[in-house]
Amino acid sequence: MSNIAVNLVDIKKDFGKVRVIEGVSCVIEEGEFIVILGPSGCGKSTLLRIIAGLEMATEGRVFIGGKLMNQVEPKDRNIAMVFQNYALYPHMTVWNNMAYGLKVRGMSKADIEIRVKKAAGILGLEGLMNRKPQQLSGGQRQRVAMGRAIVREPSAFLFDEPLSNLDAKLRVQMRLEIKKLHQSVKTTSIYVTHDQVEAMTLADRLIVMNAGRFDQVATPIEVYNRPATLFVAGFIGSPAMNMIKMELSPSGDAVKMASGNGFSLAHPVTRAKGKEVIVGLRPEHVVLSQGPSATFSLWVEVVEILGADTIVHGNLGNGDTLTVRLPGGFKIAAGDKLNLQAMADQIHIFDPETGQRLN
Repeated sequence: MSNIAVNLVDIKKDFGKVRVIEGVSCVIEEGEFIVILGPSGCGKSTLLRIIAGLEMATEGRVFIGGKLMNQVEPKDRNIAMVFQNYALYPHMTVWNNMAYGLKVRGMSKADIEIRVKKAAGILGLEGLMNRKPQQLSGGQRQRVAMGRAIVREPSAFLFDEPLSNLDAKLRVQMRLEIKKLHQSVKTTSIYVTHDQVEAMTLADRLIVMNAGRFDQVATPIEVYNRPATLFVAGFIGSPAMNMIKMELSPSGDAVKMASGNGFSLAHPVTRAKGKEVIVGLRPEHVVLSQGPSATFSLWVEVVEILGADTIVHGNLGNGDTLTVRLPGGFKIAAGDKLNLQAMADQIHIFDPETGQRLN
């Protein structure tokens, strides 16, 4: 069994009378890459700061390497943090930015040189060591910030939205750098972001955070294929999952719209029989129907041609809208009618009151 690197036990955080973290718990194992994903204001950065010791939890306990850290100063927690704004010393060279923390800790020059050279090699910074931050691009500055974290050889890396300031192309490049870095050094990493692509591509496990709570903790593919709540279902995926109000049959093996159109379900829903439910359908799980097997029709309103995909937006004739992902090059235009069916084993059923998954 692998060692536990970070253990959060019933963490709560209040700012005055406002509770921003609602009692969350999670065990993070040695070498894991955990991504905390959620919208702005959900409490994800606050939670990261609590792990770092920059904020104190109102209630709950933080363990790092099996040791209780609630009263331990940030500098003594053996963690390294990479911030959104790089936080480099502008008057120092790249070498000195990376070495400074080790000098403060009293490490010998020989050991500092070994660690800085090793980190520079991992991050491809060897030719930039004599430059100052203003002479570097945004991506290079972020690599220096990561290098400063690596040289400390911490028990955990904490990343607070480190790619938010970069343009789209650089974000992709830096995402690959961070993935390669983790594969190389295998240090436990906790990464905060609001970007679902970063979360899905980087995480070993994903924590989807909503209004101070953990809605789901699972692998990215589990979160995508079986979202635990309406919030997770709507937050993960692009284009977003379709949500349609429907009626569940008394037997729990089908759902239908007010118009009578509907879908059969691969597995009966054993809860909430005979009541209104929210049906979730990902755009790629609505497929073209041939002839009499059509379960519903879509009147096309907007077509987005993306090359590899064709995204079709339309209405079902009853006020409900639907988005469908079709193959690139598919010939379709506004005003056309599509006969469609839902993949029975890819239908998600949610309780409209609690937001919880039912199937």
